[in-house]
Amino acid sequence: MSCQTLREHDVAYRGLFTHPELVEDLLRHFVKEQWVDEIDFSTLRRASEISVVRCRSLKVRDVVWSVRFRGRALYILILIEFQSRLDPVMALRQIEYVAGFYKDLYLQKRLTADGKLPLVLPILLYNGERPWRAPCSVEEMIEEVPELLARYQPRMGYFLLDERRAEFEIDQDQRNTVAAVLALEQSRVGDEVFDVVLFLVNSLREPKHESLRQAFKEHILKVLSPDFAPIGRSLRPSRGSDYHPRTPEDLVRRAASRFLRRRCPKGPADSSGEAVEAQVWQA
Repeated sequence: MSCQTLREHDVAYRGLFTHPELVEDLLRHFVKEQWVDEIDFSTLRRASEISVVRCRSLKVRDVVWSVRFRGRALYILILIEFQSRLDPVMALRQIEYVAGFYKDLYLQKRLTADGKLPLVLPILLYNGERPWRAPCSVEEMIEEVPELLARYQPRMGYFLLDERRAEFEIDQDQRNTVAAVLALEQSRVGDEVFDVVLFLVNSLREPKHESLRQAFKEHILKVLSPDFAPIGRSLRPSRGSDYHPRTPEDLVRRAASRFLRRRCPKGPADSSGEAVEAQVWQA
């Protein structure tokens, strides 16, 4: 896979997590801890005005969100890793990342009412081929600590979502956009991609989701690119299927057409591929 292809996929993928729906679904359906119920998702905002100070070792583009949690600010730091090799010191990188973020907040005087630093939630999204086995906290990396010294040791950790091995279900009656992202990452045959597209066009039909629909369209076409593994290299149909898509766009249109036929059995007024795609993605 070329560096240009990776960069294009990287941009399209990161673009998804600039939408609040994905961040909310990530917390609700994958973090799944009881305290998530106490988040006021109506206050979820992209913290684009914060210029995160990065160390030289952190060659990443941050995705930072803020939300109210128990009446206080909670910053969500999403680190997205596109790499085939594991990083055994990721927990140390996370400390650098959070320390740089805190330093930036301090310099900008973005503190709590009593002069404290706000809460943070570091999240790592990993989509490598190998399972993630690196420590998820600095505490795991330190040798056994005598009780007298325990209070002086760093203990910060991060939430890990190993995308290619995460377990999830796509429920047509419940919005879960992150599940759609993972389903695309794990797809191996064309019909699996069809199902994801059908789920997305059904879940994101409201006008307020227009920007996210377009972001997903760009991401899907990148995933289906012949230069991108695993599904894109062959676009092969599932066993027994007589449909052989010629291009990524052809596959998306086919899935969109199937969705419209289910909703309108008599067919749309204009049934051309481009018109069908427009009716679904721009509805």
